[in-house]
Amino acid sequence: MNEERERKAAAARCDSCGKIEGFDLSLKAWDTISLESFDNQQLCQVCIAKRVLETTPDPTDEENKYTFDHSKRQYILEKVRITCPDCGKRRWLNASNAWRKRCKSCYYGEEKTKKLPLNFFRR
Repeated sequence: MNEERERKAAAARCDSCGKIEGFDLSLKAWDTISLESFDNQQLCQVCIAKRVLETTPDPTDEENKYTFDHSKRQYILEKVRITCPDCGKRRWLNASNAWRKRCKSCYYGEEKTKKLPLNFFRR
């Protein structure tokens, strides 16, 4: 009976870390561990994410910052560096705010110093 249990447990282990498929008591709480075939090995989600992180080069450059999303197993664009067309100041923006082309000082500075036409008060 014990031999059969050990055989089943050995068949459903992660080849890298040795976790058994099913439930695992970690620091958070009970985590569900499912094994997937990756590079001809049975690996858990954590080990697959580590392998993808090791094998995939980081696409971050001077203009774009990427972060690795472990659940999607890919790099996601986090920040974009944009140059203000008015003053030439370079600043980092979140990827969702990349549509903003001007910096705050140029954007709000123009509205504050906007002059009214001379004939505005004459009627």
